[in-house]
Amino acid sequence: MKRKKIVSILLSLCISLSLMTSTAFAAELDSKNFEQAIVNVKSMVSISDDYKNFSHSSREISNGNNSVTVWDLEWETDDEKGGYISAKVDSYGNLCTYNNYNNKTDTSGLAKVSKEKAESTAKEFLGKAMPEFSKDMKLVNSNIYSDEYYFVYQQYVNDIPVNFIKANVGVNKFTGEISSYSGLKPGTKKLDYPQVDNVIGIENAEKIYIDKIQNDLCYYSTYDYKEKKNNTVALYSFDSNKAVDAKSGEIVSLDNYRFNEYLDKNSGSNSVTEADSAGLSEVEKDEVNKVSGLISKEKAQEIINENSDLFSSMKTEDIVLIKTYRGDSYLWELSFDGGHAEINASTGEIIGFYIYKPSESKENKVTKEEAKNKVEALLNRLAKEKFNQTKLMDDYDTSESSEYNFNYIREIDGKGYMSNVLSVSIDKNTGNIISYTNTWDNNISLPDISQAISKNDAFNKYNEPENFGLQYVLNENNTVGLVYNFSGEDMVYYIDSISGKKIDRWGNEYKSNKVPEYGDIQGHWCEKTVKELLDSGYYIPGDKFNPDTNISQINFFRYMLSLNASDYSDDELYNILIDRGIIKDEEKNTLGAVTNKDAAKFITRYLGYEKLATNSKIFNNQFKDSIDDEYLGYANICYGLDIIKGDSKGNFNGDKNMTNAEAAVYIYNLVSQNNKVYL
Repeated sequence: MKRKKIVSILLSLCISLSLMTSTAFAAELDSKNFEQAIVNVKSMVSISDDYKNFSHSSREISNGNNSVTVWDLEWETDDEKGGYISAKVDSYGNLCTYNNYNNKTDTSGLAKVSKEKAESTAKEFLGKAMPEFSKDMKLVNSNIYSDEYYFVYQQYVNDIPVNFIKANVGVNKFTGEISSYSGLKPGTKKLDYPQVDNVIGIENAEKIYIDKIQNDLCYYSTYDYKEKKNNTVALYSFDSNKAVDAKSGEIVSLDNYRFNEYLDKNSGSNSVTEADSAGLSEVEKDEVNKVSGLISKEKAQEIINENSDLFSSMKTEDIVLIKTYRGDSYLWELSFDGGHAEINASTGEIIGFYIYKPSESKENKVTKEEAKNKVEALLNRLAKEKFNQTKLMDDYDTSESSEYNFNYIREIDGKGYMSNVLSVSIDKNTGNIISYTNTWDNNISLPDISQAISKNDAFNKYNEPENFGLQYVLNENNTVGLVYNFSGEDMVYYIDSISGKKIDRWGNEYKSNKVPEYGDIQGHWCEKTVKELLDSGYYIPGDKFNPDTNISQINFFRYMLSLNASDYSDDELYNILIDRGIIKDEEKNTLGAVTNKDAAKFITRYLGYEKLATNSKIFNNQFKDSIDDEYLGYANICYGLDIIKGDSKGNFNGDKNMTNAEAAVYIYNLVSQNNKVYL
């Protein structure tokens, strides 16, 4: 008995020592990995001693059948207005993300670093950040933002793009340092790529794509805020989530789903009409009438109580009446301790809710068919009439997702009305309804599509960059597949079924934000100035600069305000310019020429010196030629600020039309003297 006790004690001691050794080894291994993560980052970028505050965290994430450790590293200076550096590194040594922000960097005026130098820096950094892949990476896109150059690289194998290996590198225009980076996903390893043999021809692939993937002509809605009306357009769209298998010709699904079918055109702010003799304007009277017909908040709460199976054990915390963003209806918004809901305040219809009930398990205890039955029972209860007008979209749920998502698109005359959808998500483990969205337009006026172009013509219009071809993709089982698909960073547009033009998601004609590379300025006296402006993000859209052509008024403003003018249509831009006092409504002449005196006037107003400029008595003319009193102040303010210096003889030439090249000089001087030029 005594011997058994001794053996038991010795066995327990051995187990304890074994556990202690295992724990100590794990801690030592973790410590070494942590140290290596720091060393990896500091071997790629310089982190000065000013960044004294260091913090970190780590987590395990799933990578197929394996797991990988990800380290989040952060460095900060003591000074609140100083700098901040963050990096994400995985246990394979991959740098996943990097950001460097320094508030003390002088970002005034023009770029201090050329785009060519920045591109060289980005390429060198890429060799450190992803050494196994960098030799295969090609520059596929670049852009210029306020403070950085932005370069997009993609891996090519056998001269074929790899759609899942990309890197984005930002280089600060003023310091030349790497300012941002996002590249490999945690746990990425080099994979085997299929050989390019026994593939179907591209013509055959195009036919399969058009027949089986490309969407038929569909309707989309755009809301015009200025006119306060809903417009419907007929467009062709292209599914970025499916491709043609290059060997079998079968359709394969890709894991890059984007559901952004809602088009919305913001054409200006709401206007208010004159008040009538009774003290209320027509707009105000209309709003009073709308509110008077709404259900009460008590009724809204009653509607929620009637659906206790959805909102069980939830306490209402707040009920607020809100106006929809279009301004054409009201909603009761109810907040719960575990979610929220919205009810149409006119009809009492539940139009959306979200319920937060976290699942404790990742098991898929509910089948997709069971979930679908539950979803359709809900839709029959909440929106039966609408549900009967819909068709279920193809499902893009992945095995990793914890939810089933069902999107039912409205159909009109057999064509999808893509802006109207009933969406429901359901927990795969519990079977609980998580969210519901009811987006529906009334009083629709459909466009005439009798002259619509064919699907084939739409495909050719969409493929004008000729980006349809072979592509490597990542399959769900973590193997590489070879497909035919569209590749391109900026192919985010629709095709208008009538005009054949490219349309953006707001319903406007699509305009690429890609910075141009002018082919007609080499050797011209303005070449250096135009290139430096390009590096700083100032340019006239188009492949040619046309230096000796008179600049139009709209192009002058777009050139001067390049940093954010591209966000606006011509009408929107003019509305802002008029509101800011840079131009008056009667001076608007979109395609008209701009004289030197016009340019001086617009620049002076932009700088905020209009009141001073109109007092001509306080100015002495610094130019050799005479200037009308009306423009004397504008011209001489621009002279004093070294923006407009006149011709070689010192003449202002106020009535002379300004060329694109001359506009470049004025804008160059304006930016040099006055920091960045924004709206």
